[in-house]
Amino acid sequence: MRWLISLTDIYRAGHRFLFNLYTTGLGAYDVYAGVLFPDASLVTVAYPAQVNAPNVSIPWKTVVTFNGVDDFPILDLEVPQDLMPGAYQSCGLMTIAGSETWDSTHWQSVHCAGFVLE
Repeated sequence: MRWLISLTDIYRAGHRFLFNLYTTGLGAYDVYAGVLFPDASLVTVAYPAQVNAPNVSIPWKTVVTFNGVDDFPILDLEVPQDLMPGAYQSCGLMTIAGSETWDSTHWQSVHCAGFVLE
């Protein structure tokens, strides 16, 4: 699993931000997608592109079936004016379907990609 963000590693308000999940493999997993803010708060994204309250862990989707190489769009948005500047991480987590999210023994893959908001 890997996360890709669009165009550049440096963003400004008004830039287009694309956040996709690319996977290879087989099986059914729960998928979590989120953005880690400079103040260490985590904002997860639920399908379809619903941004959740800070530090509330809601899966993007549950029981996602992967069949080889897959590409899932997570977010496609314009960067808002009111976000704090600093270093961010777009992160994803795949767990065994139906398992406890924060029990790392159930994690199948975790990946983060960094970017900066000026």
